[in-house]
Amino acid sequence: MAANASTDNSFPLTIMECETALSCEGGESSQNSSSHNGSYHSSLINELAKMVMNFKAKALLLEDEQETLLSILMNLREEVPAEPSTISGLGAVNVADNLIATLADVNLKVTTKRSSHEEEALHQVNNMISQLVFQAQNEVHSTKELCHVYIRSCYQPGQCTDESNLGEGDSFQSFILRCAPDDKQRIRRRLHGLSNYIDSLLKDIYSPTNEVTEK
Repeated sequence: MAANASTDNSFPLTIMECETALSCEGGESSQNSSSHNGSYHSSLINELAKMVMNFKAKALLLEDEQETLLSILMNLREEVPAEPSTISGLGAVNVADNLIATLADVNLKVTTKRSSHEEEALHQVNNMISQLVFQAQNEVHSTKELCHVYIRSCYQPGQCTDESNLGEGDSFQSFILRCAPDDKQRIRRRLHGLSNYIDSLLKDIYSPTNEVTEK
């Protein structure tokens, strides 16, 4: 997970402080003007809004981390051959199964409300990224360049395609601009993860083998 959702931990008020402030506000005398109360409540609502958005951003990160861990464990379980129990009484497969079950105990699901246009845009973006994953197996360099074009389109709308002659960037940008905010965060993380994967492929291509190094 390379592209992290931004969170802000520097809130002036904690949740307990907000509850205390609301309690104190209810006990104040009626001499306070309505304009003062309105300003106070507006400020408090703004602080709570920041906390809620920060909480949701963290939940999105945790949801993504859970999916990544589950994927790694599932792949590991398929790769590890059946083996006799270790001294602890559990083999690698059993340990992986236990960890998968532990992850399943944590129910993380951030619901994203989407319009029909946002659903279609997300579908198109996912298809384009899936195509990148497929292309990475045979055309690593061009795929890396296009992946970076897609990443730039997430952060610099209107600028990414000026730096590349790859026309796919235009359509990708038009789709991602129509995606829901939560989906944009997920797409950024997915693209950064794909970029890291492509880098690992390039490293395998250019890294000398131990045999060559020893010679």
